[in-house]
Amino acid sequence: MSNVRADGIVSKERAPDCYLKVDFDKFKTFKTESIKDSLTPSWDKTFGRDGGLSFRYTTSGGGLAWKGNATTQQVQALSTWMSKKHLEIQLWNANMFSDEHIGDCRIDLLTLCTGPDAYTLNFRDSQGRVTGHLYMSLTMSQVAEVRIEAASLRLLSLPEEGPPGPYTLDLASNLDRQLGRASTHPSSEAWCPASFQDALALDVEATLRDLCESTLNVAVMSSQGVKIATSQVPLAEKILACHEGGGHSYVPFTAAVRSRNPSHRAVGELTGAIRFDQLPVFTPLYDTTGGLVVDAIVGGQALFPFVPLPPLLQAQGRTAGDLNPKYGGAG
Repeated sequence: MSNVRADGIVSKERAPDCYLKVDFDKFKTFKTESIKDSLTPSWDKTFGRDGGLSFRYTTSGGGLAWKGNATTQQVQALSTWMSKKHLEIQLWNANMFSDEHIGDCRIDLLTLCTGPDAYTLNFRDSQGRVTGHLYMSLTMSQVAEVRIEAASLRLLSLPEEGPPGPYTLDLASNLDRQLGRASTHPSSEAWCPASFQDALALDVEATLRDLCESTLNVAVMSSQGVKIATSQVPLAEKILACHEGGGHSYVPFTAAVRSRNPSHRAVGELTGAIRFDQLPVFTPLYDTTGGLVVDAIVGGQALFPFVPLPPLLQAQGRTAGDLNPKYGGAG
């Protein structure tokens, strides 16, 4: 939450000392600093202009927890629950004896975690009259403990000049977070092609967008523990295929294996199948040009054709497939 400012303030004073009271679903409440003598305050001390204010919001989701990947019905139930939770912001004028309440604005959490990252909201008084405008940048992303499992791995061909097998496969990811690593050994005496009987599992803490911008990285290790080749599997298209398959099935893949020498030339193939467990459900819109302006969302691109949308777009009968999805769209 950053770049928070206001203008158009209607106050009893010409130059009010404005501050905000913020209530995020009763989970986090706080008050900003007062900006002296201003009808156009900007609360840079509290929110900043770059990193902003960030915190982790933990909720039971109304008891709507599940194992595995969420079904359509479970997503709908959780979306309904999120739409009834709100971020509420009050605008006040600090006075010596009694502070003046100028107005309130609020927005539901479903919009925050599925909508744009730029917001323009109206403050309103107890009579419903507009008493100011609030501008802010806010991004709310669902973070989940995701398990990525690779199985039925088969290594086809390696450079003749490389060291002999048997080989080991190491699994990692290019996400910035600490992820862990898993290894498996071939199930046959053949050095190459080699079949790997054991599945590899990788546990990551990530948002849906993190995963889509990441690759599954497989390192081919020699018997001496030297990395001799690598392979990368982009995750976005596999997540899409997983959802299209019902969310619980393995998705096959074929990826080039490249040498570790400076040429990085393709020297073989890695085949197998990937499945995901506990994928995040909610993700903000991509590339929202105008953001949310009072009661309309201007621009915006969905991440996938199946992700939930903000209530404003749902009320218009829009679906994520209408918003030129970044992955799985017609283009």
